[in-house]
Amino acid sequence: MIIIEIIIKAKNLCKSYSCEGVQNHVLRNIDLEIHKGVFTVIMGSSGSGKSTLLYNLSGMDLPTSGQVSFGGRRIDNIKEKELAIFRRSEVGFVFQQIHLVSNLSIYENITVPGYLLKRYPRKEIEKRAMALLESIGIKELKTRLPSQVSGGQQQRAAIGRALINEPNLLFADEPTGALNSKVGREILNILTEVNKSGQSILMVTHDVKAAVRADRIIFLHDGQIEGEINLEKYMPDSELSREKQVLSWLTSKGW
Repeated sequence: MIIIEIIIKAKNLCKSYSCEGVQNHVLRNIDLEIHKGVFTVIMGSSGSGKSTLLYNLSGMDLPTSGQVSFGGRRIDNIKEKELAIFRRSEVGFVFQQIHLVSNLSIYENITVPGYLLKRYPRKEIEKRAMALLESIGIKELKTRLPSQVSGGQQQRAAIGRALINEPNLLFADEPTGALNSKVGREILNILTEVNKSGQSILMVTHDVKAAVRADRIIFLHDGQIEGEINLEKYMPDSELSREKQVLSWLTSKGW
């Protein structure tokens, strides 16, 4: 029997904002489980609540009501200091806007989160950083500043930074959105390989070519989950058929 380990469980998750006295309900009664080892993608049209859901599940933002549990521990009702420690130790983030520290080298950007968490000895952090640099293909750029490398190379570094503390879940918010198609594909290849090694990933995207890398795609519409599709593990030779399958499913959902 296959045992499915739940990393995140959301129950009746709601998020709303008040603007000039009017309540804008962005997320509406979301019930969702995210599973260990799975590459999960959230899709939906602009304004559907994709990024808001990602931030509420990761502890980057707090829900208006409802519950979010991570590894069995509720994170929707803890203090900001505890939440900051949780984010640093349990999750990694890769954003569309890369947010590397401009005056730190690529190597330093990757190692600093490890130094801050102090989960491992300094030498172990540095060894792990070098292994990550090699695995993401930018070892030769380790001494350069972010301004001295391309956008795709910066995003590779951001992935390394997100993985340095061995997070239980890697969150990615449109990680290829600011990249051209060739570089975006290279980033997707890295995420795919990272997932194959056992890393759990939760990614928001509007790009079907990115979404087909997933094992599971969740469709969000007007702040509610409208359905999901489960796929076999991604293989390059199945990409075209996966695109057709996913596009057909999305069309049935009003994409």
